[in-house]
Amino acid sequence: MTACDSLVTYPSVLLLANQSYAQVDVATAESTKLFGVFVPPACRKAALRLSCLGGFVGCQFDPGSNTFAYFPPCRSVCEEMATACSAFLESQDQADLVPDCSTLPTVNCNDASPDTVVPYSQADCPHPLKFNPHGSVADPSVSLTADEQICVYPCPDPMFDASDWRASEGISISLGILSFSMILFLIVTYSLNPRKRRFPTSYQLWLCVSSIICTTGIDLAVLVGGPERTYCTWDDTPVLQSFDGARDNDGQGVVCVLQGMMVMYGGLAGSFWWVMLTFTVFQFIVIQLSSDGVKKALHIASHVVGWGMPAFFVTIALGAQQFDGQVGSHNCFVSRPWDWGIFYAPVFVNLCVGTTLMTIVIIKVLRIRSQLKEQTHISMEQVIRLSLLILGYWLVYAYVIGYRIYLEAVRSSIEDAVEDQIACSAATGDECPLSVGINKGAWYWEAFAVGGQGIIIFCCLGLSKETFTFWRVLFENWRRPMSVIKHGVRSHQPHTVVHFISQPQQLTLHVR
Repeated sequence: MTACDSLVTYPSVLLLANQSYAQVDVATAESTKLFGVFVPPACRKAALRLSCLGGFVGCQFDPGSNTFAYFPPCRSVCEEMATACSAFLESQDQADLVPDCSTLPTVNCNDASPDTVVPYSQADCPHPLKFNPHGSVADPSVSLTADEQICVYPCPDPMFDASDWRASEGISISLGILSFSMILFLIVTYSLNPRKRRFPTSYQLWLCVSSIICTTGIDLAVLVGGPERTYCTWDDTPVLQSFDGARDNDGQGVVCVLQGMMVMYGGLAGSFWWVMLTFTVFQFIVIQLSSDGVKKALHIASHVVGWGMPAFFVTIALGAQQFDGQVGSHNCFVSRPWDWGIFYAPVFVNLCVGTTLMTIVIIKVLRIRSQLKEQTHISMEQVIRLSLLILGYWLVYAYVIGYRIYLEAVRSSIEDAVEDQIACSAATGDECPLSVGINKGAWYWEAFAVGGQGIIIFCCLGLSKETFTFWRVLFENWRRPMSVIKHGVRSHQPHTVVHFISQPQQLTLHVR
């Protein structure tokens, strides 16, 4: 009896035969929830008064006559509701809810609680909105995630049920942790291996660094209790996190902003280093640069572009305070529509450039595949591994762009569907379903694409004979590891088993 607690103050109510108090409570609640937060306050006050006094009819036992007297709501209570609500109900095509007051008495009736104001509660919020105890207004023209709204659109988004959110969050965090572990292994391997520390093969190392920045951003959610506590506020009624939360609300939004910055920076850096990796393959197979001066200039330029451009775009987003929780996403990211210009546009340009370079490479390889190693000094296996990595990253970035385009295409339809859902629930008192939502399969694949990039890199680069050979030799020479780290593993025969024997200031290869 939440809505009627402050109105029904008399001790006894009338129950019909075979009727329980709980049944009266449910029946009254069904009528009171039609006059919720989006009904004008004067109408809501009068309607709740009539519904509560009519649902819980007061009664009193007369010992003298040994009878019960009952007191329905007075006609004046009904007329007050009709006056206050007629215009609104007619505008909503619900004129049938305007009561007929002619049957109600004017004497021996109940007109109690004329000045009582019923506080707002969850009963006033139509599905799927949630009651915000700190709200003060009910304005559909204001964002439904605003702090001042009495009823807010909750987080996580109710278009997916709790089991879907748990599954997607599990996928995102599990892949993020697995990617982090695999990429960390590769970074350690490449940092110890002198062959991988030199230009241009070092591009693979920098691609790994980009990926670990992105996956670290994803895994930040673990520090605060999971993704939901990252992109949602920690209030009694959570809503999507905003940049303002980094300053207000006890700094809840700090982790969200940091996550958005790291995912954006790592994603952009990975895109730029991906292009430079495609150019590496291009220059080895197609143009075959030989000038040390040109190579040195490319090395310097690659770092300026690979790290500088992402930092430039992240700085723009941070200066504009455009990091927040995202509808249809599993992480905090750049606010829409800012993300088009400072993330997706450069990623799309990089995709076009890299795709063009790799198309030329593929054509060249098909022409010279029999003389590939003699002309380029790289093996077909290396070309295949790099090509698979480039293709895998191409698919990741292409999907992320495609998913963003899809969200933009369905955005207006989903917004209209949510408005219709709220309006239907407010008008009927039922939990009306959402007619249009984000495709669940596409939503799950977005979690795979963002969280699994490190796994793609490891499968393409880490599962190579070169990686296993390096670690085998390093463990075999555990007494003198610096000899391997300094000179690397060198073998001039494809199937040579290489053993390092440490001697003072000398590294000898025994081949068998």
